[in-house]
Amino acid sequence: MDFNFYDQYKLLSNVELLKIVRNPAGYQPAAVEAAAQLLAEREVPQTDIDEAETYFQEIEEKAKSKAEKINAYREKAADFLEPITHPGPDIKAVKWLNIFLVVVALNYLWTLYLTVSSFIRISACRNCGFDYTHGLQGLYLLYIPVVFYLLIKRKRWGWILLFADNVITFIIGLWSSVAFFRYLHIHRGDPTTFLLTIFLHGGLAFFLWRKDISAFFGVTDKEKRNTIGVALLLALLFIGWTEW
Repeated sequence: MDFNFYDQYKLLSNVELLKIVRNPAGYQPAAVEAAAQLLAEREVPQTDIDEAETYFQEIEEKAKSKAEKINAYREKAADFLEPITHPGPDIKAVKWLNIFLVVVALNYLWTLYLTVSSFIRISACRNCGFDYTHGLQGLYLLYIPVVFYLLIKRKRWGWILLFADNVITFIIGLWSSVAFFRYLHIHRGDPTTFLLTIFLHGGLAFFLWRKDISAFFGVTDKEKRNTIGVALLLALLFIGWTEW
């Protein structure tokens, strides 16, 4: 049995009927025809027509505003990823820095997760104790936000600390890779993750060494040489101390 839209819609107001007629795609053809017939039989004041028109204008404005927001987000994303999607000599250093800061932030969150997990595991272990490595991890959690702040403020000490950190970590990682692969059959570590971590630090150091990036932070060539010299010395001292 066919549904009688005409009888059902008799109780609807003029504005509700106008909404149905103005939006035929949202209703069955019989429903739209019934609404149009009822409107033709009534006297529809201009106020009802204006109210229905305002309703659809608000919908259009909301849809337009939503589309504009989506386009704005897309433009921001495209602008943010421009150094990766369209690399070139004309890319400003600040755009590279924005991507770099995201990498630093993700690295910090990952380190935070590992450190907190380690502390929880040690706390639950009665026979386990804290050693100097856990203390270093705690200091690292304080160190990264400080460096992050300095980088945002374009302070040269942000560049110096982060560059030295990545150089030291890269060198120590290369040195520890000898023992890692020698005893791989014992600890069953993941070589891909291990090497990826090492070369990630090397890549970050190389990125920071770029002249446009270091100049962005006001770091001179002399300060760059001094920083890499101190970083190499500290890395060698650490390796010598652990060997001793």
